[in-house]
Amino acid sequence: MGKILFLSNNVPPQKNSVAFVIKNIFSKFPPDSLVIFTRFNCSKDKKLPFKYYYTSFVRAHYFTTLKDFFVECFGVIPIFLKGMNIIKKENITSILVSSDSSNFLFSAYLLSIMSKRKLNIYFFDCFSCAQSKGIKFFFNKITEKIVIKRADKIFCMSDTLKELYDSKYNVNSEIVNHPVAISEYEYIAKYKKECDSQKNIKILYTGMIYEAQIDAIKNLVEAIQDINGVELHIYSKRTEESLKKLNIIKKNVFYHGEADYEKMPQIQKNADVLFLPLAFRSPYPEIIKTASPSKMPEYLCTEVPILVHAPRNSYLARYAKKEGFALVVDEDNILKLKQSLEHLIADKKLQEELILNAKKTSKKHDVNLITKQMIGALGL
Repeated sequence: MGKILFLSNNVPPQKNSVAFVIKNIFSKFPPDSLVIFTRFNCSKDKKLPFKYYYTSFVRAHYFTTLKDFFVECFGVIPIFLKGMNIIKKENITSILVSSDSSNFLFSAYLLSIMSKRKLNIYFFDCFSCAQSKGIKFFFNKITEKIVIKRADKIFCMSDTLKELYDSKYNVNSEIVNHPVAISEYEYIAKYKKECDSQKNIKILYTGMIYEAQIDAIKNLVEAIQDINGVELHIYSKRTEESLKKLNIIKKNVFYHGEADYEKMPQIQKNADVLFLPLAFRSPYPEIIKTASPSKMPEYLCTEVPILVHAPRNSYLARYAKKEGFALVVDEDNILKLKQSLEHLIADKKLQEELILNAKKTSKKHDVNLITKQMIGALGL
């Protein structure tokens, strides 16, 4: 059996969406099949059952000057040197890297060449699309091109991202749906709401809030201002103060801060509507077009109706329409969003249909299926 060196800036026990996806993907891997190489020296609690190695390097957080470029380049050196030692010490047979860090991505490329190991890449989004200009854009574009040309296998989380990379670089990448542990939702009893016509309707959004979601969330906030008895509840790392500055915290909007991932299934199942937004006026349109939100497969398992508000050409809007697991509002139109929400709240038959389709779609994201796919693709 082979042994993989996995490089990533985000691995458990870190608490973010990338780390949570990684946790699910590797949940069924044999303990001696993987070695993790990451940046942060983690506590022993909630680590994956693999051997961890750590490195420290300086990152250019803003990457707007030539100095930042050299800082980013020099950050590769300690990763490469330690990586070569790990490959030799652990008898590594292949390399897998996630696209969440340019330092790790370029280092994995060098390690693959110098050690003559196969390079595999897991893309969480369009790597070169996160910047539209400047030195960072140039660095990411060059890095993306050379690592893809070197890669043995390329994994993408949506068909639109696969189409983008396949056509751009003449490769044949493989779609790996974001996984979800369906069993974690099946064993959680949904809170039984009282049959009270005066009870408020609870719309829930969970996750990060930045340029990829902001204007769609603001549309919902405006839409519910004139709907009696409807509330938006937000669970996010982003501070309440920053959301107030964005004019997101208004009447009928409630901020709860960040919740543990372990508690999220219960929180999600207790909602009346789950909101899944992508921005219409993002500075990174290709990311919006190709993105598959990591919370989507979680929402599919909740038995709660889903409302998608995303551009018509986005993977999310197209996938939701194709599978019928959500009511989709694919226009940047507050009035239409309001009318669609009112229709969803009032139409119990529509809710049941969406929930049934979501349950069917969730099977395509079952962690057992996805893990088996990855183990087979990596030759373990």
